[in-house]
Amino acid sequence: MYSTMSEIITSHDQFPKMGEVRRPNLKEATNPDTGETEMFDAGRAVYGHTADGAMIVEGVKVAHLKDHPDTIPYVQEALGLIHIMKKEKWDEMSDEEKAAFQQGLEAKQQTLVVDGGIGKSCKVTLDMGREVGLSTVVETTDSDIIIFLPREGRQTESRFVLHRTEASTQLLTMAFYRRGQDNADPDVMATWGDLAGENAYTLSTAYAGGDAEREVGAIRPDEPDYEEKVRKAKEFWDNHAFVATEADVQRYQARQEVSKA
Repeated sequence: MYSTMSEIITSHDQFPKMGEVRRPNLKEATNPDTGETEMFDAGRAVYGHTADGAMIVEGVKVAHLKDHPDTIPYVQEALGLIHIMKKEKWDEMSDEEKAAFQQGLEAKQQTLVVDGGIGKSCKVTLDMGREVGLSTVVETTDSDIIIFLPREGRQTESRFVLHRTEASTQLLTMAFYRRGQDNADPDVMATWGDLAGENAYTLSTAYAGGDAEREVGAIRPDEPDYEEKVRKAKEFWDNHAFVATEADVQRYQARQEVSKA
């Protein structure tokens, strides 16, 4: 039996021990490696709860989190510093009510995050007050040496910079995707039932560093405001890049050798 993210989150069967909880949801499926039918755990890990009680669970695609496993210990702390409000509720409030609500959160040292609505994502960047890791994305100049190659486990090419080092940062950025009964994930619902209803979000990514635009190749043409998202992505990534590691350089050189053959 295999698990979707056992290398990052320890399996547990007792709720609610934040950040280490996982309720099993066993299913049958064909193992693509062996072609045999096996049981697998479709349940999701729970990373914790926000200050207002919203449950944050593991998403289907965990590639982003696998890229930044060192940030997981900070996520539980960061969740307690934010208050997620539903977009429709925020839109119903007057300017005076919004200002008063913001002041109340500031008094409790909490940060407001207004979600994008059911089926949409939202993002927040927090200053944790101490170093939380190294930012793998840095601003570039015309004097930098740039290469392009896919990141590990990705298909589209990313912009990398050579001979630069990752920068220490106090910033932690998290992105959430709002669940809901209208688009309820059957695996989440089967695992957590009513707990995974209107007040649950999946954690799309968490990484050390400031807010970064999605890469152009990650934006689907059928997404709302596609052209505007692409414009912002190009504007950002024309002046930023991932710091190339020795492994990245080796992969790049191997691709160059293949292209010459």
